[in-house]
Amino acid sequence: MSSLKYLPGHTLRDALVMLVPGWRHFVRKQRTGGTVDPDYCYSVWLRHLVKLHEAHLPTRMDSVAELGPGDSLGTSLAALLTGASVCYALDIVAFSTRERNQRILDELVGRFQQRSPIPHQGNLERVRPLLADYAFPESVLGDTLAATISTSRVAQIRAALQGGQRVDPMISYRVPWTNHAALDAGSVDHIYSQAVLEHVDDLADIYYSCFRWLRPGGTMSHTIDFRCHGTATTWNGHWTYSDKVWSLIRGGRSYLINRQPYTTHVKLAKETGFDVITLERERAASSLKRSELSESFRHLDEDELTTRGLFMIACKPASI
Repeated sequence: MSSLKYLPGHTLRDALVMLVPGWRHFVRKQRTGGTVDPDYCYSVWLRHLVKLHEAHLPTRMDSVAELGPGDSLGTSLAALLTGASVCYALDIVAFSTRERNQRILDELVGRFQQRSPIPHQGNLERVRPLLADYAFPESVLGDTLAATISTSRVAQIRAALQGGQRVDPMISYRVPWTNHAALDAGSVDHIYSQAVLEHVDDLADIYYSCFRWLRPGGTMSHTIDFRCHGTATTWNGHWTYSDKVWSLIRGGRSYLINRQPYTTHVKLAKETGFDVITLERERAASSLKRSELSESFRHLDEDELTTRGLFMIACKPASI
């Protein structure tokens, strides 16, 4: 451990992260995040819908795809309960279980029946994107909700869940998905993700895949978290590690974080052919000195070093 004294600013905690790969993230073998909580699923999906509405983009879509659903299909179920006819859930590992999905479906139905406000306090205060108003979005869903949460509709969704992981006319849980062949070209109206794209190693491929899967005029919305995910003592300390040290931190895990700044996502979206509609950046102060950055990230400017989160909406041109 003595060699760590040559790495500026590292503490014993950092040393443990580097010398025992995965100690901080062992829980991910069992759980991936907030989708075990119906409030989280309800909140995330409605936030994306509200932001699409604010951008004057369609909020009624027939087919929806979620990247990295995690511990449940809860946000996909919320999409079905607001009118989607088919949802594709694409993940690397099968975290979701049938029993959990059935429980979350029941909870979501109750929230929509009551037209509950969008949860944003307590353990959900860090969920993004932020909204100006967390009231139930009547202007988005008010005239269609009775049909989409009717007894017959809910029974149809419940029956679809009984299909487990097989391809179903309403719910398709595809695990693992590895390339753009996971979905047919032009088959999806909207693609979304919540704190997932920071974990994707081949970002160019996922942006290409999204472009391919979307129909002309289709949309995508992504919340991206650029924080260190517990690998350093400062929120952006992951940019101080050399590639060799980062390789040790990652260990044998199939994913951790890709360490790419927000500008990489914007650049790839535009280069792929998307029209970027909404860019909402969350800023945070940086305590890092330029000399502490690794060579791979010394080019980052002040905007990149202080952007810890991004919400992006982009559209595939209708003329393609």
